[in-house]
Amino acid sequence: VFDGIEFYLPQLAHMIIHLEADWDDEVLERFALVISQHSLHFALQFNWILQGATEDYQPETLSGEPNPQFNALYYSRCVKLLTN
Repeated sequence: VFDGIEFYLPQLAHMIIHLEADWDDEVLERFALVISQHSLHFALQFNWILQGATEDYQPETLSGEPNPQFNALYYSRCVKLLTN
């Protein structure tokens, strides 16, 4: 079962980070966290995707310059998922 879900992990992560819908976005977050509890491989891949997105959307670049791609909503979603 997890192999089929892992195939769609990049799309799932993209939806969790970028989806701006009127419905409860925590449903997808909880789904990803439950799968992560049962599959270490899924959890590691999901963590790497979130780490990369965090770097993409952080307020400053590694050199201390303002990041032109900074997005507070996307950044906070990534940080929230990484801390869970």
